[in-house]
Amino acid sequence: MKKLYFLIICAVLMTCGACDACTLFAATGSAYVKNGGTLISKTRDWTPQYNGAKLYALHGKNAFYAIIAGDMKDSMSPRGGINDKGLAMVVASASSVPKDVLRKIPRKGNITQDILSACDSVEEAVKNINGYRGQFVLLADRKEIALVEISPEGIPDVKRIKSGYLYHTNHYVCDDFVKYNVKLGESSRTRFDRIGSLLTESAKPFSIEDFTSFTDDRHDGPVNSIWRVGDARHSIKTQAAFTVHISPDGDAEIFLKICKDPLFPKEFETIKIKSSEIFCSVNK
Repeated sequence: MKKLYFLIICAVLMTCGACDACTLFAATGSAYVKNGGTLISKTRDWTPQYNGAKLYALHGKNAFYAIIAGDMKDSMSPRGGINDKGLAMVVASASSVPKDVLRKIPRKGNITQDILSACDSVEEAVKNINGYRGQFVLLADRKEIALVEISPEGIPDVKRIKSGYLYHTNHYVCDDFVKYNVKLGESSRTRFDRIGSLLTESAKPFSIEDFTSFTDDRHDGPVNSIWRVGDARHSIKTQAAFTVHISPDGDAEIFLKICKDPLFPKEFETIKIKSSEIFCSVNK
């Protein structure tokens, strides 16, 4: 009965237009990342869903470890991750674009699975990212990071750096794409300003502990903070936080905090693991 009730609530919330509101940020270079390499993080915000982590080892393709989510346990899909070549990727939706506009653009596939299973580096990923409609992608390997804004028509705007930091939420910021911000939400604006302030004003170089603390920031209340708990009028909550430090030698330290069961939205599991431990079995 509880599961039936939950599914009914989910259907109502989806009909009301719940949106995937995430915060993405990354840093690269010895002046910005402790011990060198890169850092990348994502908070995943949505109405309560099943969340988890899964190792994908597809024949003839890169293996990758991903955060997964979905309304049903048996239909969860990748929402961000890192592959065995040391390429990490996180994504967020363009919630500032009306859904009826996005629905008119044919789907190309799951961008996370497609890129991580096929690409070995940031350079290769940005060359293969055309055609995925209305979303934002943050990429990292051991040498650089890149932010890709993708227009509703599938056109990418790419910013790549080897020293510094990048961040994004759920609205367009590049000059050519701001025209698509039809419904620019308060939460996206507030989170964008807050993560920008944290990255600008905090002591550097950043550690993985700094980045995980940024994902847990609650400076702007239950609805507009980077870590969101929602309230009586707002059902969207932070479901997961994903942070990776890719060291100069290519090994990665992964931190994952997830709510696995939507029936228990306050219960979170923490996973700390190295990529070498994850991929040792598939790379033998």
